[in-house]
Amino acid sequence: MKLIKKFFLLCIIFLFSCNGDESDTLIIWTDRPEIAFYTAFFNASQDRFKAEVRYFDSPARQLSLSQETPDIVIASWLNSASTNIHFRPLDELFDLHGLEISSFYPQLLALGRINDRQLLLPVNFNLPSIIFPRERLNISANPFIIELGEVMDGAKIYNTEAREAYSTVGFSPLYNDDFLYTTAVLFGSSFMENSSSAAALPVSWDNSSLDEAIYWLLSWFDDGNTSIQMNDDFAYRYFFTPPDRLINSGRILFTYMDSSEFFTLPEERRINLSFRWLGVNERIPVNGGSVFYGIHRRSRVEGHTKHIHCGFSPRRLKDSFWMHPEKKGWMS
Repeated sequence: MKLIKKFFLLCIIFLFSCNGDESDTLIIWTDRPEIAFYTAFFNASQDRFKAEVRYFDSPARQLSLSQETPDIVIASWLNSASTNIHFRPLDELFDLHGLEISSFYPQLLALGRINDRQLLLPVNFNLPSIIFPRERLNISANPFIIELGEVMDGAKIYNTEAREAYSTVGFSPLYNDDFLYTTAVLFGSSFMENSSSAAALPVSWDNSSLDEAIYWLLSWFDDGNTSIQMNDDFAYRYFFTPPDRLINSGRILFTYMDSSEFFTLPEERRINLSFRWLGVNERIPVNGGSVFYGIHRRSRVEGHTKHIHCGFSPRRLKDSFWMHPEKKGWMS
């Protein structure tokens, strides 16, 4: 939470702190309740500038429906073809003012880059993670990332059967739809929103990569979880209990969660668990719902880009939380 607060204050600095002139109230649209707290903190900490928050369930949708416009938007689901038309390019921040591209996780930064223009900056993000017992910290060769193949191999070894039923299961792709989707992404399926109204489908993808992902998932059941019925029976018997508790009881070895879900588990449920980011060839995808920061193209606060260096210095960025997820200290 301190890290999100830090980024929020940097956003305010971005628009205000280096400008010697009085400015209008800054209007922020968000779907993050904590932004209201950070705004109140900012307003109480000084009496020169004012920021005002307006909460919407979907600021991205509100941008298209409302005739009103915010100055900045801090929200999820902003990086789409239908919303990018509302934002100013931020490329000048990198070209002229010392904001280092290397300070950002590349795949995350790329999600805010549309038609070769940087329209959005990442605030926080969800990464796919595999959860396992803390006592098995040597579960992967890389101390930060677990490869898809390592999950499959470890899960198969963990499976045990008794009287034609699984008594323990390492992991099954059938137990988590998000894992299936992430696997397809890791194989390069490249799911993308079609911005053209003439497109036959609202989403496009790479057929050959999707086929490759499906074949790989099917191979999981060739010599490991060989019985679909036994997988289903196991889920019916045990998955009324949350997966993290099943790991702690030894019933399963792995479960899939995105990072936001894992870190919002109560501490007493996480204390004996650890995690690795899920990847292929040390590449980690970024899940949907990541929060981005954008300046509306009709923002009333002018002249902000020339002062960006006051708020976003490379030194500050290196202490912030959009750094590479493999940064030491992220793993327990």
